[in-house]
Amino acid sequence: TNVLAFCDGHTAKDIIGIYGAPAWIFVWDCVTSWYTPNRPLRRGKYCFWYGDVGNYNADGSHYGECGVPKTVTNTRGTYCYEPDIRGKHLSDVYQNPITQEHANTPHNHAKPLDWMRMLIANCTDGNIFDPYLGSGTSMVACHQLDRKCYGMEIEPTYCQVTLDRMRKLDPDIEVVKIDG
Repeated sequence: TNVLAFCDGHTAKDIIGIYGAPAWIFVWDCVTSWYTPNRPLRRGKYCFWYGDVGNYNADGSHYGECGVPKTVTNTRGTYCYEPDIRGKHLSDVYQNPITQEHANTPHNHAKPLDWMRMLIANCTDGNIFDPYLGSGTSMVACHQLDRKCYGMEIEPTYCQVTLDRMRKLDPDIEVVKIDG
């Protein structure tokens, strides 16, 4: 089984308490720090991957522009870098300003769509269950990957946001809303 568990620095202990040590930790560097009284400044959000690193799929998904060929020199030597024409690969640090991400969404904890799509495509296979669906980013990512996403959200406002997002992507999409 593969689990992607999302948290911040303060709630990481809860995830580790449930699942133990993750196979890999992915970080969303939000670029901007936010203040919480009597706590370190928060700048990152985390995704703990519980799965088999040997099953990582580097071809699962990519994002952005591919870049340009160049010669790279570092402590391991010199080599010619040839970018992947499909775009950038998932790295364990993804940098995207939280202010930019939240400028166009009614959910103040929405995750970047590119990051979610790559995490799902590269670290999991099959359908997805998201018990904290929020604004539906994981559902949109699954739609882009031609996978099913089963999600739950307790806040009616965010349920409507997800329904609206999905219907905008595909007016004929099957969305089941269960009240109660």
